[in-house]
Amino acid sequence: MTVVGTFVLLLAVSAPFKLTRYVLQGHRAGANNCGCYGRRGGIGSLGGITLVVSGIILVFSTALFFFYCQVTIQKILRRAFDHAYFQALAAANRLEFPALRKAFEETDASADYARMRVNIKCDFLAVTFLLKNACNIRQGYSRQERLLMLYFRLALISLTVRHGLRLREKPAVMTLTAILQYFANVAGARMNSVRFGNLSFSNYVLSL
Repeated sequence: MTVVGTFVLLLAVSAPFKLTRYVLQGHRAGANNCGCYGRRGGIGSLGGITLVVSGIILVFSTALFFFYCQVTIQKILRRAFDHAYFQALAAANRLEFPALRKAFEETDASADYARMRVNIKCDFLAVTFLLKNACNIRQGYSRQERLLMLYFRLALISLTVRHGLRLREKPAVMTLTAILQYFANVAGARMNSVRFGNLSFSNYVLSL
């Protein structure tokens, strides 16, 4: 679970209790001031209940929004490609994410955080440039790609937070490299349609 998801879950669990306690304290204070549950106390209670309901709706709406985004992103990343195009693209551009992903898949590897973060950001700039400009008639990004780019930035923040709190960095690293691999596959699939003699792009790069 990402840091954003964890934060929303904690907020969804704790907010109703905090708001309820706030309303009860205000209700008791109003009752003590007037000596009974009179008109003023009734109005205060009604306002407090409205606040609680509004807060619960807001919290759970936010949680559902992030859950929907998470499901949508996972669905996008599960897209199957007929070939591992990212391998040729990574080799041609000396991208680091395939080796980083493999290291974290095999073991709970630890890497130099500063260098790893720089490599991930550089790979992101490279693959998004290719995604936009390489064999792309639109010369732009699709909605799905923009959503993944936003999620990538959130995952990068999650990696920073995890490192600062000394939590496991593997979930954030796997998310970041999965997005980079998807972008590289999309860009590679587009470039694979370009032929160099009898060779496709992937075969041409691997033959260099």
